[in-house]
Amino acid sequence: MASVPPQRPISLAQSLHEDHDILDGPLTFEEAIANTEGMKVIFLDRAMVVHKPVGSVQIGDLPAKDEIQDSVKKRVQFLDVVLDYEGDLDLKEIETMFLQQRYQDLPAPIKMKGNNVLPYSMQLFILKTGDRKWNIVKHVRFAEGTKVISSAIMSMCTGRPLEIDYQKNFREGSRALQYMLEGLGGFQVRYCKLVPMNASNKPSRETDDIRAGFQFIKANGPTENDDGQFTSWTEEQVNDPNSPLHKWDRGVIKEFLRCQADKGAQAGTIRDWPLTLVDFTPWAINTVFAPILPYLTGHSVIWIGKSEVGKSPASYTLSHLMSAFWLLQEDRTQEVPGFQTASHLDYFRKERGRRTKPRVYDDGNLYREQAASVKAVTEVSGLDRKTMARWNASSYEKGQLCQLCSNPYDRTVEKPMSPGRESDSVTFENFYKLIRPSFHREFDEEDLLAVLKRSCVVVFTDVGIYVRTPGTTRDAIPRTAWPSEDFGLVSPCSRSTFTAYKRGFALPPRPTHQENLQWSLNLLQAALDGEDVPRCCTVLGRKLNGAKYVEEVRPTLAGISASTTYFPEQENEQVQAEPPTKRFRSVKSSSALLQNAAATREELKENTETEGTKEEAAVPPTPVAVKKECVDVEAKFKSIVCWIICKLVSAKIREIIPFSQEDTASISKGAFSRSICQLAKAQINICDPFAQDAIVVLISKGKLAKGRVWSLPVSWMMPSEHDYFVEWKSVKYTREKTSVGPRGVRKDQMKWKRTLPQLLRADEKGIIKMLVADKLLPNWAGKKCPRCSTGTLSKLSDLKGYGLKHRCSARNCRARINPHHLHPLFTECQGPQKQSLQMQAAMLLLKLHRVPQSTIHLLLGQNHKAIEDMDKKICKLRRDFVERKERDIIFGNGKSWVDIEADEATFDKRDISQTPDLKHLIVKKGETVMWEQWAGVVQRGRPDTLVLHKLTPKLTVKRAPGPGAIRKTEWTTLGTKLLQDRHVILHTDSAKSYKAKISGVLHDRVIHCKKRVKRNGKWIWLAPKYTSIVKHKIPNTKGKYLKTKSGTQIIDRCWRFLKDRLILNQHTRSNSALLRAKLRSAQYEYWFKNSDHWVGCGSLCAEHMRKFAHT
Repeated sequence: MASVPPQRPISLAQSLHEDHDILDGPLTFEEAIANTEGMKVIFLDRAMVVHKPVGSVQIGDLPAKDEIQDSVKKRVQFLDVVLDYEGDLDLKEIETMFLQQRYQDLPAPIKMKGNNVLPYSMQLFILKTGDRKWNIVKHVRFAEGTKVISSAIMSMCTGRPLEIDYQKNFREGSRALQYMLEGLGGFQVRYCKLVPMNASNKPSRETDDIRAGFQFIKANGPTENDDGQFTSWTEEQVNDPNSPLHKWDRGVIKEFLRCQADKGAQAGTIRDWPLTLVDFTPWAINTVFAPILPYLTGHSVIWIGKSEVGKSPASYTLSHLMSAFWLLQEDRTQEVPGFQTASHLDYFRKERGRRTKPRVYDDGNLYREQAASVKAVTEVSGLDRKTMARWNASSYEKGQLCQLCSNPYDRTVEKPMSPGRESDSVTFENFYKLIRPSFHREFDEEDLLAVLKRSCVVVFTDVGIYVRTPGTTRDAIPRTAWPSEDFGLVSPCSRSTFTAYKRGFALPPRPTHQENLQWSLNLLQAALDGEDVPRCCTVLGRKLNGAKYVEEVRPTLAGISASTTYFPEQENEQVQAEPPTKRFRSVKSSSALLQNAAATREELKENTETEGTKEEAAVPPTPVAVKKECVDVEAKFKSIVCWIICKLVSAKIREIIPFSQEDTASISKGAFSRSICQLAKAQINICDPFAQDAIVVLISKGKLAKGRVWSLPVSWMMPSEHDYFVEWKSVKYTREKTSVGPRGVRKDQMKWKRTLPQLLRADEKGIIKMLVADKLLPNWAGKKCPRCSTGTLSKLSDLKGYGLKHRCSARNCRARINPHHLHPLFTECQGPQKQSLQMQAAMLLLKLHRVPQSTIHLLLGQNHKAIEDMDKKICKLRRDFVERKERDIIFGNGKSWVDIEADEATFDKRDISQTPDLKHLIVKKGETVMWEQWAGVVQRGRPDTLVLHKLTPKLTVKRAPGPGAIRKTEWTTLGTKLLQDRHVILHTDSAKSYKAKISGVLHDRVIHCKKRVKRNGKWIWLAPKYTSIVKHKIPNTKGKYLKTKSGTQIIDRCWRFLKDRLILNQHTRSNSALLRAKLRSAQYEYWFKNSDHWVGCGSLCAEHMRKFAHT
């Protein structure tokens, strides 16, 4: 039978009867696939509306079948096509409905029919074909890949339902379909977008949406994270479809929340400062501001003297003015001027210095700042200005104004001003003594002169005002008397505004603020240009009605007048001194709180009703009267204290003796010290201590120490609690008997073989005998010569000109050997670096006692390099011993069960991206951090069994908090090697790697971190579980059990012990030999922490010297 020739499938255009002769349109499905190679489809959160002319792609070119035949088959997406629709369509209204997500209000041909509750997205394409004629294509896709039967799809369609036919191109078909739909042109509402393959799957957001999102975080985000609020709030907002943060990156939100929370840990920026130079009195402008304005671009200002004269508002106003000046110079007038203020230079470290944001050091201890910091801050024209800060440095840009405010000055050196004089001058020496208390006691005179060269200094005293301009001259400093008894720099016209600002009132900006700021800028520019500006003055007068007025006349600059007038006997500004505040219920006294419950409830109800009535009437509430009652406060106070004690110790009461109020007052102090009271309801409920009148007293059968709260005696406990208490005491954490208690040997109870005076007082021969007796030096007498290996060394003898030496007997050698020749710790050399054995032994003893290197340098006067060299030699000597001895450690005896603790710890990390020797280890581009991680295993009660094993964790990214727990493959290898078939109970944390099955090992685990769980609809934190009693069934036995306490307290203390002895620096880095040597040295100290390290060091040296000193 002849085969049927292959036929081309009928196209959508043919099935729609558009053209029976044409199979292909301008764009075929295969061409669309080829055109979208390297592209992918991403889904948008919001509709994207596009207006285009009608495109070249026809509806018939779409990869679809005309009819949905099978009504049972389920589909994820489909097309709904309405051809030649005749009617009016308001495209602008349709666009608004889509953007506002009002899908139910869409007009009839666009809105889907039926009441389908399944969520879906719909892309809309409207093509105008004539007057009031349209072709409409709707691409509907059900959410989350939900499949819907064809009968339900057909009931939803308003036009012809079409089945999308990808043929065999399922992977590329979706992007080709989107490409062809976009090619239709016309009015389009899209929820999909074609992007390059390497682009992010997250759709890009509009700038307005991003700004609105961050503003929403500022306004509504949590400000503290003590209970995980950042994470919980972020999850709620990201998953809320109605939130402006829907589907945002969680890391971005939490990073912004952390930045907002960190604002309290750095210098605050003030951008709403209300004052300008216009808000200061004319005499303040003439006397204080005018002399220093020409120097503000290159010098700092130091304000010193008495309080409440206006140092802070004056410095803040100048900072605000300079910020506006530099913003104007940089053509950034759209930005708001601002400045920073802090009480410590350390708080400026969070932000890079900029001249557009001046800084004010206010309310700090300037007299504690070092000379280098003060000189760096005051050097406004300096190029590289930095001050030391925690973990960082505070930087200052060239031209950034810095001002310092301080109060201390020496009143004793100030001379009074002659009567009748308004100004005079003082000598530089007196001025120097006057300001000296505001600077550090270690300031040299030249240091202070350097500060004065860089700064304008303004001093306010009881006598007058001193203004010194920058320079190193020792000329007399002018002094001006106070103009009146009013010492304030701020004008009376603006004091109410300044007071309201300090109290935190939200006041609208004054209408003249921008004009006043411009006048201040004009005055500053005139001062910088050296122009002659008329002085300010104050005019006193009366109006025709007799009212006194004060006119503050300021010169007109660039057409701006800054004169102000106020009336001393009237209010100058309509600024409310006290804002309306909500009246809260008054806090009652302790006697009122201790009234009976009925009276309390009645009174609270009465107060609440009264307050509600007053709030409705909009009348300010009057203070709530406290009802007084004759109550023995002392007796009731005893009751409440005793209830708190019961609450704390969680007592379960077995014997209840009720007392009335009068009986309670008669309880003696002795009876009170032997009893615990508890306020309760009738069911002995301690949740509400004020709910009942009865006081329940529990009489103790034992004695409680007076003035001290003890836990309840065991005899008071319920049977289950009593059994658990006895069991807890009977099961020891360390079940093995140890020679030393768990607390170790106290330092004041230890005695080493040698002391520092013994070593320093010994002569040359005595120190050698002492070190030979302690095995730190070998006895070379009778040993083979280490030079020739043939001769024999003589006894120690004093060779003239050479000191105490051993002499070789070989004729061709005759070498003179020092007693510490080839020693692993002591050095032998000539010249200025030569050190006696006494000094080297003393240095060794101090190092064994863990005395800091700086202290050793001060005590012995040794070079720091010699001390560091001694430390390295000790570490390497111990490392060789530990690595050799560690191979012989065996856990348990294979018969009785012993407790073993295991854990891992991280000591250091380093970025290897710039290290040529380690670059080959980088697998992924971003993972470049190498960690120094070690695993530790120790048997309880035997510190000498500590085994450390270096791990090889994976490289991580820079911001990773750690390398993670030990990997399962590494632990399986280590655990099998050390613990297999040794009858051990392994105690670890909850890392999954430790769950590996090892024969002869029983496993316990504890929880080291709190866990957040949901109980009864509320999120609570479960406390960590550091230790508990665990009951194990012994394998291969019948009914035999073993009780032990789980926990990793010993290995945790071991890590603390090791880290305290590690000093990390540029030479001690991750994966370095020196770090490994220091860690092994600390491990050696842990093995022998209760022993004499001097004697132990002698054993190490003797073992090392055996390969050299032999017969």
